Amino acid sequence: MIEKIERLQSVDPLTNKLEHEWWERNAALVSRFWEMDTSISDVLRRRYLHAIKRFFLEGRSEVKVLELGCGSGWVGQSIAGGNVKIVGTDFSESQIEMARSRAVRQGIAHTTSYHVMSSGEWPAEAQECGAVLIHSFLHHLDWNEINKLLDELKMRVAPGTRIAFFEPAFYEASTKVSRSRVSESILRLAERMVSKVNSDMSAGAQLDFESRDRFLKLFEDAEANGWYLSPKEVPFGQEKFTAVLQERFDVVSSSWAIIFLIGWVFERNLLKNKPQREHWLWPWIVRLDAMMARDTAFLQSRLRKPAHAFHLWHCVKR
Repeated sequence: MIEKIERLQSVDPLTNKLEHEWWERNAALVSRFWEMDTSISDVLRRRYLHAIKRFFLEGRSEVKVLELGCGSGWVGQSIAGGNVKIVGTDFSESQIEMARSRAVRQGIAHTTSYHVMSSGEWPAEAQECGAVLIHSFLHHLDWNEINKLLDELKMRVAPGTRIAFFEPAFYEASTKVSRSRVSESILRLAERMVSKVNSDMSAGAQLDFESRDRFLKLFEDAEANGWYLSPKEVPFGQEKFTAVLQERFDVVSSSWAIIFLIGWVFERNLLKNKPQREHWLWPWIVRLDAMMARDTAFLQSRLRKPAHAFHLWHCVKR
């Protein structure tokens, strides 16, 4: 059994097999929740995705981005097009098929290419890439796999290559911190707004109850097995993972990207009627979440394992 709050140095072959089977079986369902409808995702994630795109393009007219662990492709496709091209890899055939189909639907297939590859395998196009995007991928690996991948990444990319890491993380420090009254007040206000958003759903609104129940069943199974969700995933200790990156790259910035938004959008995202998913309060809720993301004392009191949020690291190959 994988310990829910500890990342193992190395997992056994059976666990690796379970992880692969889990994703082949649940890829579409997880994408339904994690990717979210574009009417919601574009609002919730615009701030940090635009920051990644600006980082990749700063001082450049165009860039080709290697996206490792691309999943259904929605992250890279959110910044693709025109002067940004995406080369995506993932070990799941189901995920890669979704990425290719999604690129066609989005009209950006000409700026993307996707490859089924295991961790440690690299597409020939990797040498042409001036940027690397790793979005919620590394926390599905054990420490041996992470160290190997980062070492190979450092070896394979050219000096000056820009790398964005986005991963779930928590604070490991055991020192007691005082709670921020300002951010606690902001949190209460945001929660009231979320309640307002959900209460505004009309009586005739139709929720996708089948997907909801199937997804909740995944959490029940994970709890029974001592997992976060899939068999191998474990969020990072923010301080430790920053140190791991600093051993290999220049960490030019490090910040919290999303704190509570993913959980807050859960119910609204399940509405079958697309126009009903939108709400005028979403941009305000995003601003409040961003305010809390800048309050270190508040986050140190909140983000203790197993509780976690999403952190963003911008790095450069020395």
